[in-house]
Amino acid sequence: EASNSKNLYVCDNSLGGRLTVNNNNFFLCDGNTFPEDEWTHDTVQTGNMNHNGNNLMDVNARLEVGADENLLPHIDKDLFVGMDRKTFVKDVTESEDDISVTAYILAHCKTDDYVIVAPGAYAAESGMSFRAEHSNTTIYAYGVYVERQVGLGQMMNFYYAEDITIKGMTIGFKQQSCGQVYVLEKLGEDGRSGKLRVVTGAGMMNEFGNTNTKYYDVTGMGAQRMGTFYAYCDTGFWSIQKDNTTEAVPTMIMETSASVYAMLAVGDVLTCRANNGTTTIGIHTECKNLVFYDFNIYGNASGFAYVEQDARTATTYYRVCDTTRSGEIIEEDLYNQYKALEVKYGVTLEVERDDLGRYRGSPAHIGSIDATHTTRCGEGSQATFCLFENMCDDATNQNATHGRLDEIIVNEAENTVTIIYKGNFSEYSCSYNKWQPVAKPGGFCYNFKEGDRVYVYTSKGQLICDTPALSATQNVDTVNFLWKDHGFKNSTAKGSVDRRSVTVSLDGFNVEALEDFDLKDNHWRSDNKVLIDNMSMSSNGFKFDNCKFQNIRSRGLLIKASGGTIQNCTFRNIGMSCGAILYEIYWGESGVTENMLVDRNLFDHTGYFKNQDRYATVAIEGLGSSVEEDFLLYKNITISNNHIMRRTIDYAIYINSAKNVKVLNNTFGPFVGNDFTDHPEEPDTYESPRPVIHINGGMDIEISGNTYPNPDYLGMDYVVAERNKHVYGTDVTMDGTVDGDPLIPDMVE
Repeated sequence: EASNSKNLYVCDNSLGGRLTVNNNNFFLCDGNTFPEDEWTHDTVQTGNMNHNGNNLMDVNARLEVGADENLLPHIDKDLFVGMDRKTFVKDVTESEDDISVTAYILAHCKTDDYVIVAPGAYAAESGMSFRAEHSNTTIYAYGVYVERQVGLGQMMNFYYAEDITIKGMTIGFKQQSCGQVYVLEKLGEDGRSGKLRVVTGAGMMNEFGNTNTKYYDVTGMGAQRMGTFYAYCDTGFWSIQKDNTTEAVPTMIMETSASVYAMLAVGDVLTCRANNGTTTIGIHTECKNLVFYDFNIYGNASGFAYVEQDARTATTYYRVCDTTRSGEIIEEDLYNQYKALEVKYGVTLEVERDDLGRYRGSPAHIGSIDATHTTRCGEGSQATFCLFENMCDDATNQNATHGRLDEIIVNEAENTVTIIYKGNFSEYSCSYNKWQPVAKPGGFCYNFKEGDRVYVYTSKGQLICDTPALSATQNVDTVNFLWKDHGFKNSTAKGSVDRRSVTVSLDGFNVEALEDFDLKDNHWRSDNKVLIDNMSMSSNGFKFDNCKFQNIRSRGLLIKASGGTIQNCTFRNIGMSCGAILYEIYWGESGVTENMLVDRNLFDHTGYFKNQDRYATVAIEGLGSSVEEDFLLYKNITISNNHIMRRTIDYAIYINSAKNVKVLNNTFGPFVGNDFTDHPEEPDTYESPRPVIHINGGMDIEISGNTYPNPDYLGMDYVVAERNKHVYGTDVTMDGTVDGDPLIPDMVE
């Protein structure tokens, strides 16, 4: 029995009778087993708030649309605020010596099936590196916070590790990972530039508010309106320096371009991602069966929360939260100084006194770049009941990488083609708001083995080869070159690149389609490129089930993988597309999407960042717009039973370079405008039939059973089609049947 407590965890016990809990806040009851006899052995609960766990609720239940937020993690962000950081753990099972929490966990993972960490807040001078010898263990860390004290380096790395489960832990950083300032005053502009008076967030450990900006990407700044946690535009600044004023809290003068100055408003929160930090958790080569369970990250805005790369099996995220941390405790004098600034400039600097009377500084506004980023894995992320919020890029990215064809050798006698490929020169860097090629080879696809799916296509979107590998060689030879020969101006440095090969059947390779391509053209920006993916290691089979994504600057889910499911999720305040299914070969990221389900999701307030087709709420975008079969790379995608509301983008759904797409039984709310403001709730109807679906390069597209903003118009009034073949369904035929006379004719030019 437990009553009147806070942050209570009852997990993975074998219980002999009933569990009774009353009036507990932040209560987790999960994985407990009860006797299988006639006893009353259920869990009785009353008055509990913010509770989770399969002993308290039906974890298989789902709403008709969107995420059931009762099943999402409930995080007490104030749990560890003001708590002393422990330096050591007393290792009573070993020598009773005091050791660091990281050393304690790693030592016991080597020898024990499970590790138990006593609750509390721990200081960590460095991260943890899990390797093969740490495999086959469960780490119980309920009520445990591990905080890195120095820098923003990785907290956890996994190499060749298998079957490791971490339960209940929270990790974070003492240093504020993102630069954050508030606009106090607009000082004027001269047609070329403008000047702002800004102040650093109260209690934040960052260098953004000083003259030294080396820690932050000054071109990667986002702007958020007062009272919101999502960026409405990208910005940047030219210089920042301390202002020689008599303010008790030092303010700074920031110089921006005139165009940026015009967008910003007094009270805006400006944030920068850090330059010197790295990914919080790295999951690397050949890892298998890693599980994060009731796991929380107070984000590291300098990098990804989780990176999975070259892992064989999926990483599981169950009730995982990637979020921002609450404001730190500050002194009363500092609090009063910030309150005085609020009064003087008429803004909020988000300082407050909490329920315990403590003075609190400004909360962080961004958590990480991406929450999860999965590249070249045998399986994609498996996320259930997760909360990912306040990203300054995408919530998640499931992708492959590609190589670039250098030579093909046709052996007609053996009916084979040997494909010689190398690294792809398609990576960019940003300096002074100008994108430049990076002077290094781009990435390869994952090495082929016999039977892997070899996928070859041109940079214009034409399929060349989709067939199993007969054999592969990982290093054919090494080629030396000069960087200037690859289109890198002002670079006479020498470089080298390995070449690899894979052999496929001639029957599955379109040799004729390559007649107009110069495979030796190495210019980094050329369209004369032919690319190769290993589609067997393309982060396929990902799943996002009953998850919530909110306050995301870029895309909710960026998808370059097949066989995925996105179901019963909620997307709210997403600047671009909620589900972006597309290539980004200029980043070196690729992977075709096939056999994907997007079902019963809620999309609320999306697409306000840029009004482009690729930022539609659900966007499928290939590399071309032809209706020819070998240009329709995306196949078998179903978008069904979703509710799209408060759309600020022209189209809710964009279909390009796709075949066999079904748009079924969705509810489309009306367009609410794209003026980058916080939009009100959607009206009941919209007077004119503003288009909802745009098809530009699609075949066999079914549109049936959808609900549109104004019932006075036909479904076809909400569809714009060009370069299409066989658009059909109850919404777009004369008699309202699937096979009726089409109202949208074929248009192949």
